[in-house]
Amino acid sequence: MMQKITQKDPTATLLIAESLGEGPACKKGDQDIYGKGCLAAFRAKILGLEVVLVEFDSAENAKATARFLQQWSVKNWLLDEVTGERPLEIFFQESLEASFCCSK
Repeated sequence: MMQKITQKDPTATLLIAESLGEGPACKKGDQDIYGKGCLAAFRAKILGLEVVLVEFDSAENAKATARFLQQWSVKNWLLDEVTGERPLEIFFQESLEASFCCSK
């Protein structure tokens, strides 16, 4: 995912948590954060704005979670913390053909 993103925004970077256990994750303790099929979650800075990229085992699980969170998805990835950030919405829609969960 980051390879495709950096082709469109060469300044995009993955962000590293300051300490172990911080940062995005599929689970925190016994609590599912991103639900069924979540494989990994990464915080990134794209266009100078932070976003969470969440990889799922299938496009269906990514889309289901996007619907639940009212966020964006592309293939088997959830794009969290994008809704309401217009530059990110445009970037993902135009660059990666991402779709908003709840488009009519």
